[in-house]
Amino acid sequence: MTLAATGEGVVRYIESADRWIYVFMGGLFLVTAIAGFYPTSTGLLDAVEAGTRPPPPLSLHIHAFLMVSWIALFFVQSVLIALGNRQYHIQFGLVSLILIPSIVIATIAVILGLWERMAEVLPSMDETARGQALYHSSNVLLSQTQTLVLLMVFYIWAFMSRRRHSETHKRVMTMAVLVVLSAAVGRLLKIRVTLPETPGLYLAGTIGLIIPALIWDVLRRGRVHKAYILAIATYAIVSIPMYLLWGSAWWLATAPRLMGVN
Repeated sequence: MTLAATGEGVVRYIESADRWIYVFMGGLFLVTAIAGFYPTSTGLLDAVEAGTRPPPPLSLHIHAFLMVSWIALFFVQSVLIALGNRQYHIQFGLVSLILIPSIVIATIAVILGLWERMAEVLPSMDETARGQALYHSSNVLLSQTQTLVLLMVFYIWAFMSRRRHSETHKRVMTMAVLVVLSAAVGRLLKIRVTLPETPGLYLAGTIGLIIPALIWDVLRRGRVHKAYILAIATYAIVSIPMYLLWGSAWWLATAPRLMGVN
């Protein structure tokens, strides 16, 4: 084997790894989503079967299906590119033009439905239970808003860069999937219950999922791609209001009024 042939083999291996790292990330995201939400889902079903809580509304089922579909779409798209099926990747990617708006609408429906049910049950609660319910729902509203904002920012960014900046496109699209996993990470690490005392841990726990991709960037390029740096900075900046407002007296008084609950 000539030196030139050896060099070509190394290049092909690196190019292949460049594609398959995103397949690995897609698989990691799917596993994280399942591991994070499976206990909650089974617990909810057990509670419904036992009659201790009502069945979840249809909007919640639709929301969960769409979120899983978004993560699965990223995995499928990564596999298509890894296998060299670029045309199918482009065509199948158009599904996201329907999927992302659907996720936004479904999430808003879940939020409104939650607060409508809150308005119905709060009058029958004692003061302690009422305070706990409002505390939880108000803070969850912050997390849901953060996720929607970041999802839309990263998706639009990735979509706009898909033709001229493919390296940016795939990295920012990775971040667009990562942000919907924050709730799963919070459940896995039991972090959400400790906010706002551990905001750095919550952020690091979620961003930690893309460490393999960051390491590959360093090994492949000698540095982390600027798209990741800008995206992570955006993630941190958008998260600041959530950390500042989480559990604050002002937010706990303001959130119910914003949602029409007195």
